[in-house]
Amino acid sequence: MATPSGGSEGVVGAGASASVGAEEWAAGSGEPAKQAVDIVAFLKEVEGYTPTIPEEVIRYYLQRGGSACDEHRTLKLVSLATDKLISEVVHEAKSLAELRSSAGEGTDAADPSQVSPRPVLTMGDLAESLKRKGVKITKPSS
Repeated sequence: MATPSGGSEGVVGAGASASVGAEEWAAGSGEPAKQAVDIVAFLKEVEGYTPTIPEEVIRYYLQRGGSACDEHRTLKLVSLATDKLISEVVHEAKSLAELRSSAGEGTDAADPSQVSPRPVLTMGDLAESLKRKGVKITKPSS
């Protein structure tokens, strides 16, 4: 986003260590300026996002993993990615529970008096869903 003086407005924002203009970023990587403007719009939209997991928790686990980060937008993006992962895992686990419950039921669909109960989500369903995402769950040794 060029200013009338020919300068550029920082994508990262005031107070950040890196300040790269949208046009400069686009010109440097060969990407069209439209994509850079889309990124700026996306970052502004992320500002209004309320994460499921608080930023303090995200910051703690990033630091524990060896990646200290105090940039607010970066924490929001990591939180957004975490929310997406959790959503996918829970959705897949729910699907597995429904499959398990429908396969084990054996009820007669023609008989309306036999209403199948809601499927129960088990740790096994969550473990299988996480396994498909590359996360291995083991019981802690006593």
